[in-house]
Amino acid sequence: MNRKKDGDQSTVESASKDGLLALLATLGPVDDTFPDVDETLPPLDDTEL
Repeated sequence: MNRKKDGDQSTVESASKDGLLALLATLGPVDDTFPDVDETLPPLDDTEL
């Protein structure tokens, strides 16, 4: 990971030239159980566009 600072702005760039998809292809499956983050939210309103 490369980090640059230009004045007040910081930029973080991936050091890999293969890209995100190549990195994700090397990772194994995730066996964790994820919580239902919508469980406590009120129902969505019907929206017409």
